[in-house]
Amino acid sequence: SITDDDDKRPKNIFASNFPDVYQTFTGIRSTLDSTGDYIQKRIILPAFTFCRPTAMNTTGPSLKSVSASCASFAAKPDVECCPDVHCLRDEHGVVNLSGKYKLVHSHNFDKFLKAQKIPLLICKAVSATKPIHTYNHVGDSFRVQIDGFIKSDTTFQVDGPPTKSNIRHIEFLDYMTYLDDKTGIRTRKVAQNTPKNNPISELIVTRHMSKSGKALIMTSKAIRKDGTESEEAVQTFMRI
Repeated sequence: SITDDDDKRPKNIFASNFPDVYQTFTGIRSTLDSTGDYIQKRIILPAFTFCRPTAMNTTGPSLKSVSASCASFAAKPDVECCPDVHCLRDEHGVVNLSGKYKLVHSHNFDKFLKAQKIPLLICKAVSATKPIHTYNHVGDSFRVQIDGFIKSDTTFQVDGPPTKSNIRHIEFLDYMTYLDDKTGIRTRKVAQNTPKNNPISELIVTRHMSKSGKALIMTSKAIRKDGTESEEAVQTFMRI
């Protein structure tokens, strides 16, 4: 493997078996180092069985395809076996989010729910569950299936007309767009009939893939009628 610390850079079997390719990668790394763009990143080699065109595979890449050099990082979403999610991008540069993911960590989600005036008992029940999200991302069609305390099955058109949805008694029009870097999707849920005692005008939910394709990060926040925002909830889902 190649790391940022010179004293931790082993002369591995990849270097001896593939000297030309190894030299090319180390040359690229040296160039990036000199420009200051390669900060706290690493390249794990070889990872060619993972770095392959898989964006059109609706089930997403399988961890079984990760090479031995990446296997030890399978449970570490902050350590990437690729310097970018190029393995998951389609011909338009969009990262395909298809797959099944289970919630493993949640931060501030209870506060996000409370901002919507959801009763405390329901907030606690929802926060205590570990839901499974299944996404089927084909072209600009994005189907979201949620299996947890709340169950739902909704298909959206990215950059298309809004989709109707409900959270308890409140109706929403959901507008889905790609993030600027195309690593994920943003959903803007605009409330249509909030009662006077509910301050929420819209919800913003983003889903984006980690560079390794193993973790999906979902952030959620509520926008109040006066323009102020709730604390942002951050949830980490791992591919299963």
